[in-house]
Amino acid sequence: ADTTINGYDSIIHNHICPALGKVRLADLTPELINGYYQWLSEAKSLSSNTIRKHHILLHTALKSAFRQGVIPTNPVQRATPPRATTVEVSYYTPTRLAQLLQAVQGDPLEVPVWLACFLGLRRSEILGLRWRDVDLRSGQLCVRWVRTTVGSRVVEKTPKTFDSCRTLSISALADLLDLLHNLQAKRIRDEMPCGLDDFLLLDAMGQPLHPNLMSTAFSAFIRRNDLPPITFHGLRHTFAS
Repeated sequence: ADTTINGYDSIIHNHICPALGKVRLADLTPELINGYYQWLSEAKSLSSNTIRKHHILLHTALKSAFRQGVIPTNPVQRATPPRATTVEVSYYTPTRLAQLLQAVQGDPLEVPVWLACFLGLRRSEILGLRWRDVDLRSGQLCVRWVRTTVGSRVVEKTPKTFDSCRTLSISALADLLDLLHNLQAKRIRDEMPCGLDDFLLLDAMGQPLHPNLMSTAFSAFIRRNDLPPITFHGLRHTFAS
């Protein structure tokens, strides 16, 4: 996927090439690789979990080199990456969630907040929803497309995994159904795109909402309403909790 390639490209050009690019493969030792991990931690202040991503990428690349007979052994196998650490996730309690839902009433963020809090949708999944994916009559919502960013580009694609393509029931979420009905009606009144192939969330110019714009708007909304700090992805954790 473009997002994966972009992540690998960033690791290679920003860190691996500057630190190890001039080392011949035959001279690459576990000690050098361990020194690379230490450099990432101390000089670049990267977390243990991020350094492990570098370790996995190096291991995969050199495993391929070993299979092709370019090197006799894979030195990464004898290197020692830092241990993975548990990342503490933030989420809202029911009381905090009630405060958020009250504050977001009538705000352009109301629909995406409901979709994240009560269906556990990711930001990219929410922004990828088209009107053809929402059946207001039967009360079903289908996740089959995502919109995300790769560097400065917006990418539209299918979800990363097969399980991410799913159909969810919204028939019991009367408030969400009302919000979607009202959104559809407002689009028609304002003569904005509302066909089957049009996205649910548009900006003021009638264009698909930029992923970063929604995250920025949500962070500003949280600060403006004196709510406890939380990322938009934290709403997905709120749903899970």
